[in-house]
Amino acid sequence: MSELEHRVASVLKARTFAELDATVRDLPGTRLGEPRSATRRAARTVQAHPALLLLAVPLALAALATLVAVAVLWSALVLVVFLLGHRRHRCWGAPTYTVRRRFGPPHGVQGRRGPWPWQQGGW
Repeated sequence: MSELEHRVASVLKARTFAELDATVRDLPGTRLGEPRSATRRAARTVQAHPALLLLAVPLALAALATLVAVAVLWSALVLVVFLLGHRRHRCWGAPTYTVRRRFGPPHGVQGRRGPWPWQQGGW
């Protein structure tokens, strides 16, 4: 009888979870009841491939240094723009409380009706 047939037969005969656990206890992998830990998985990966540390640590430090440099330069740029880039607004006369007309003939011109010669009243 092969190992697979033996395990299948013991699983089918099992009446409790303890009997099932005894059947699969020696199999590799995580169990359903065990909490999954990222640190354990990372430690196992580093143990299996120690050269990853030589690549991962400098890349992480370079990414962190880049983020810090971008944050410092951006805040310095904002500070320079706010401190040196502000021009004072000079008031060139009394404040106007009415709406300025941007379209149409200027005030006081009675003869003109439009910008074209046939609208001037001479044609």
